[in-house]
Amino acid sequence: MKKISMLLIVLLITIGCSGNKEQVEIVENREIYTEARTFPIVTEEITLTVGIPQHPLISDYQNNMLTRMIEEKTGVKLEIMTFPQTAGSEHLTKLNAMIASGERLPDILIGFDFSDVDLYVMAKNGTIIDLTDYYDTQAYYLTEAIKESDANGNPMIVSMTSPDGNIYTLPKMTEQLGNEFSARGWINQTWLDNLGLAYPTTTEEYYQVLKAFKEQDANGNGNPNDEIPLLGANGGWRMKAQDFLMNSFIYNDSLTGWIVKDGELDLIYDNEEWREGIRYMKKLHDEKLLPNIIFSQSAADYRAIAQKGDISIVGSYFAGAYVYPTRGDERVLEYVPLKPLVGPEGVAYAQYFPSTPKNMGQITRFCEYPEAAFRVMDYMVSEEISLASRYGELGVDWEYASGDKPGLFEDTLGLPATIVDINAIFATTQNKTWRAEQPSYLSYALSDGKEDPGDPTWFEARIATQAPMYIPYKPNNDEYVRELIYDKEENERISESKILITDFAYESLARFVIGDLNIETQWDWYVKELRAMGIEEYIEVSQTVYDRMYK
Repeated sequence: MKKISMLLIVLLITIGCSGNKEQVEIVENREIYTEARTFPIVTEEITLTVGIPQHPLISDYQNNMLTRMIEEKTGVKLEIMTFPQTAGSEHLTKLNAMIASGERLPDILIGFDFSDVDLYVMAKNGTIIDLTDYYDTQAYYLTEAIKESDANGNPMIVSMTSPDGNIYTLPKMTEQLGNEFSARGWINQTWLDNLGLAYPTTTEEYYQVLKAFKEQDANGNGNPNDEIPLLGANGGWRMKAQDFLMNSFIYNDSLTGWIVKDGELDLIYDNEEWREGIRYMKKLHDEKLLPNIIFSQSAADYRAIAQKGDISIVGSYFAGAYVYPTRGDERVLEYVPLKPLVGPEGVAYAQYFPSTPKNMGQITRFCEYPEAAFRVMDYMVSEEISLASRYGELGVDWEYASGDKPGLFEDTLGLPATIVDINAIFATTQNKTWRAEQPSYLSYALSDGKEDPGDPTWFEARIATQAPMYIPYKPNNDEYVRELIYDKEENERISESKILITDFAYESLARFVIGDLNIETQWDWYVKELRAMGIEEYIEVSQTVYDRMYK
């Protein structure tokens, strides 16, 4: 589910209640438009102001290759207004201040990635306009993207529709297998070979392997005490070992805690299966196979431990990205993907993070040409702009694959190479792209269609070996929640308890594992605390939302 910006919500509600809002009546001159789905979109030049958070790796938005591409195709001049984004939320602070003062907003807001609740409140307060009719009459690239995404099993319209049934946003949609199965486990195959051990497939076999790693000088350096059997972190991308291990007992998406049983929502944190998962991790901890630091250390500390010295000291680790440098470090080749482990009751899930759209484009009530604004953003969803904003200049920074080399996922999924990323400018400072922080659509064929450069230490090449292995362990469609979109009132009822419950569940998991709490004698107390925090109301409200969206 998308993040919730409570500061924005509070400000918008305050503005709406105070009545301190200028009413802007827009009478659009429709004579300037060309026929829908044709270019340019206007018969005379007009200007649209675009508000966008400043990314530190983009040196200039106005004098920018992507900006010029959009202007030349549409006939619309874009005047870029950047919002500060140096530490995460300054762009929202500035936007809130403009709204509170009644200052005129840009015609278009791009790249703010509003939460669904923020979006709903902004629409109800009249800050942004309803786009539903434009989807019906003006969309072209959006229509094609929605059709393709639906066919791929990712229904965009469900995720973009507000609780009132209207659509107030244009999406950034990136379908990518490596992101969907990004909770990755890895195990040192070299250590397995050194000790003559079989690849573990169950929680019991994994336990026995970790014991051997600890006791038998697995890295072969003559020091039987320097091996760390298992390592994880509390920070970083998908670095929590507990999330991976819990999926051998009950499905845990690590974000929401929702599971679905016969159409009914449930939170996993008070289930007996959750308790059994804790018992397993406590066993690993008590035998010094799972260190305390996995519950507290940062991603930086995690990497520092793993990278120390010239020989591997970690037997098994968990991360969405590598704990070693992404290219050139031969130690990465020692590790192979760890498949989801089969638990004592036959449970084995891969965490699944379905591809869902982000709220990346809105039209404000100040816009004099809302149809033009919609059609400009519709063009951003085209393959031409989506690829240019991600990879840069065609023929210079990237090119379409010639078919001479295989794609990364060609052997495993039959996806041929479509893209050759020549200069990899995404991680460099430049003025060619908007770094895909605008309405866009990249299908699996484009996102996962990178050409294999033949470097097995490259992180994306390693992902290509892992992600297809996890597909069979994906939960069934009726077992997980893709997304829940609350309205303002629903969010107000559950927002506090949602945070309290999740934080308390994970804090208690760590305390049960390391022994600060007793999993046998204090479990009932733990469950009572969850009830006191409002877990039952949280489930009840969320069930209403689930029924509205999916039934």
